[in-house]
Amino acid sequence: VGADFSKVPAGESVDIVYEHSSPGLFLHSGIGSTSLTFNIEAETVELSRWLLMPQGREYRTWQLVRYPTGSPDKVENVKPVTEFRANDFTILAFKLLALKAGYTYELTWYYR
Repeated sequence: VGADFSKVPAGESVDIVYEHSSPGLFLHSGIGSTSLTFNIEAETVELSRWLLMPQGREYRTWQLVRYPTGSPDKVENVKPVTEFRANDFTILAFKLLALKAGYTYELTWYYR
C-alpha cells in the first residue's frame, strides 16, 4: 500500500481506507476456532475490521487481545470502542481507537 501525503497541510489528518479480500491463507485454525494476528507499526487513530465468516459457518463468541510485539507473555484483553453484531453471526466487526505502534493484536473467534 502506498500513499502520497505531499498535498496534505502540515498538522492535518487524513483518512486512509484500505479494503482487502482474500481467501484467508494467513488465518490460524484451531479446534473449533480461528485466529487472525496483525501488527500495528504506526500510531493509528482508528482501525475498523469487518470479517465475513465462511459460508455455512457462524461464530459463537470472540476475543481480542494485544501484547507488545515479540512479548506474547504480556497479553491483555482489548475492548473495542464499537462492535457490529449481525443477527445471524456471519459478520464479525469492530472498531478500535488510539492504537499505539509496536503492538500485536490477536483476534480469535469460536464457531458454533
